[in-house]
Amino acid sequence: MNLEKIYNTLYDSIRLILGNENIQIHPDSKLIEELGLESIDFIDLIFETEKNLSIQIDIDLFSKEIMKKNIGRYLQVTVKDLAEFICQKK
Repeated sequence: MNLEKIYNTLYDSIRLILGNENIQIHPDSKLIEELGLESIDFIDLIFETEKNLSIQIDIDLFSKEIMKKNIGRYLQVTVKDLAEFICQKK
């Protein structure tokens, strides 16, 4: 799967969930700390992305991989972290 397509899908999904078409999003945008996604928003982002890309995303595996990289980093998960995880697993 094309990484650019994954990024564009994530950007569109985040804008939809936040209800803000004008929000600036880039690969290093932090989903929770910077963009303000809450726990339920993150779940919505996963479901929306799965639907738009016709894939399954293992949230538990994603969480474990993030925690292996840096304990306590969950609040600092970036769009890039999620996009790369999707790209690797597809």
